[in-house]
Amino acid sequence: MTDYGYQGKEVIHHSYSFTFKDGKTHNFSLDLSYPELKQVKPSGPGQSPDWTRLAFCRCENCTLDPKLHEFCPAAECLAEIIEKFKDVLSV
Repeated sequence: MTDYGYQGKEVIHHSYSFTFKDGKTHNFSLDLSYPELKQVKPSGPGQSPDWTRLAFCRCENCTLDPKLHEFCPAAECLAEIIEKFKDVLSV
């Protein structure tokens, strides 16, 4: 589904649902701006985990200026998924 809700740009919505053998379900939404395909983060309160800070563990080839970017955008995108799946064993 698409709409024009992000800074007047088209937004592509993706919904994912994971259902496990024990009946647990995890649902995720991913919104991407089009045509850039950059993740649109939901607005509102919420602090990213400390491990997503650039100062925590910055990639050698990272070009982001820590003075301008407190958090790693890639890590922030994965934080919710990692938190939900932290107790799930992948085999």
